[in-house]
Amino acid sequence: MQFKNVFINIGSSYAHIVLSVFMNIMYIPIALHYLGVERYGVWIVLQTFVNFLTMANFGIPTAVTNLMCQSDNYIEKCDILIKGFKILLLICFVLFLFSLISFFTILHLTSWLNSLTYEMKTSSLILIVFFILRIPFQISSAAFIADNKIYVAKIYEFLTIFITFLSLLALVYFKQNLIFLAVLSGILLLILNSVSFLNALKILGIKNCQKSPKPIEARAIYRPGLALFASGMGAIIVWNTDNIIISKFLGFQEVAIYSTAFRLFSFAYMTFGLIYGVFIPYYGKFFGQKDWGKLQNFFNFNIIVIPFIAICVWLVGWLFARDIIFLWLGDYKLYAGSHLYFVLGAYGLVLAYVGVMFNLLTSLNLVKGLVYVTVIEAIVNLLLSVFFVQILGAEGVALGTLIGSISGPLVFLPFLINKNKKLELSFPLNKFIISLFFYVIMLLSLYLLNANEYRLFWKILIVFIYISLFLLFQFLLNKKLFKDIFQLFKMQ
Repeated sequence: MQFKNVFINIGSSYAHIVLSVFMNIMYIPIALHYLGVERYGVWIVLQTFVNFLTMANFGIPTAVTNLMCQSDNYIEKCDILIKGFKILLLICFVLFLFSLISFFTILHLTSWLNSLTYEMKTSSLILIVFFILRIPFQISSAAFIADNKIYVAKIYEFLTIFITFLSLLALVYFKQNLIFLAVLSGILLLILNSVSFLNALKILGIKNCQKSPKPIEARAIYRPGLALFASGMGAIIVWNTDNIIISKFLGFQEVAIYSTAFRLFSFAYMTFGLIYGVFIPYYGKFFGQKDWGKLQNFFNFNIIVIPFIAICVWLVGWLFARDIIFLWLGDYKLYAGSHLYFVLGAYGLVLAYVGVMFNLLTSLNLVKGLVYVTVIEAIVNLLLSVFFVQILGAEGVALGTLIGSISGPLVFLPFLINKNKKLELSFPLNKFIISLFFYVIMLLSLYLLNANEYRLFWKILIVFIYISLFLLFQFLLNKKLFKDIFQLFKMQ
């Protein structure tokens, strides 16, 4: 891996962020205007149900990515990719039959969902079918990442968002219904995923790949895959139950308002995943070489940079949320109130810390104990969200999500890292506590002063001063680390 590859990958990642955020910014107001608030809320809930199917790959693509990154043998990499694809084909066939039976059973037994219109029921079924058909081709990203061509994976991720946006424009132009949208986007995304898979095979040079003298066993893939699936299941449940709970207790209109607020912060959360993707090959490389010093530096660097981005998003997102919503959607009624945005910002900071730790362990297939952490998070989140939504409304769901993330992964993941015998790496607990405490105190002071009600000039000044203080604070706390990371990048 060369130094320029790092910046190509990082540059493409940030280009992906900018273009994807732009598409999403355009998508939501168009969808709201054409569908209306309640119909758009229903569409969000249906997509939420489909998102649960992301669990259907059982962690196989992630396991394949990790195994390929840790292997220096070209023939072995080819074998891992093909074997993973075959496993996903089998899963796809079984899941297709199971999903069809479950879909009609749930609609028949659940009066809440049975009240949906024919348009909504049919479009949701189409979404499910096409999503399942795309599952085997998700393996293509493993080849791109393992070959350190992350920028290729980002191109296909952007094209996925672009196709979704074009499908919405076609829906509006031809004045069709959601069935048309589901069919058009489903077909185009299936074609894109197929092309992505063929491109992955070409990059890896499968045609020229000889048969491995020691073929990898399927269990070497599905065992860590199932472990990753189990550990990630809680996170999927956490991210996809909010809209369902709100629709059940508050109605579909509140779903549209809440999802808009969450989407505003999730634009920034995309940055986390992109940075993780850039560093996955390095985690695998240094872990395979047992170069614990470099691995420690990369991890420490991430535990600083990702939360720094999150605290800036929390600050700007909360201060300017009402203005952004009006400029973006043209209606103050879609602004959910400062309390919701403050809690969502706090959740983003917690998510940043959790994501860095979770990414380290999963990228190295060190998933022992993760399932218990995510289950705790999912249970606490679900129980508290249901409880608080009836008292605080949508803010209660966000609060339940925040407390769940704190009580589970934020508390226990540092201990899993320190106690893992395969990982000679220590979690920087003291600096973590100091940084988190500093960030929270700084934001709470603004919250108590109702700084989001200040005039525009003062809010801009606050942002400038606070971000400067955050940068100075981290520089003074981690001066030696920044120097070591700079030298490490120059060596790659």
